[in-house]
Amino acid sequence: MDWRSILKQQMHNDRRYLGLFVWGAVGFFAGLGIVIGVDRLLLPSWQQEMAALAGLALASIGGLAALIGYIALSLFRILRISNPND
Repeated sequence: MDWRSILKQQMHNDRRYLGLFVWGAVGFFAGLGIVIGVDRLLLPSWQQEMAALAGLALASIGGLAALIGYIALSLFRILRISNPND
């Protein structure tokens, strides 16, 4: 398959990428909330570090997913505007 045909297939799949963006943002802010909450609620220990690491991992994965979703939505919108016949 040609990469253009793959892009054309994915171009009309806005709900999927909007969902990826939304769930990525939720994951990012949940991870950020965990990191902030752990810093305020737990005493300095290895449990605090492990909980903060889990929050950081969740925030990183969520941020990456939101970024991919947002870039896909933007790219496909530009492609749809530039190719009105498709």
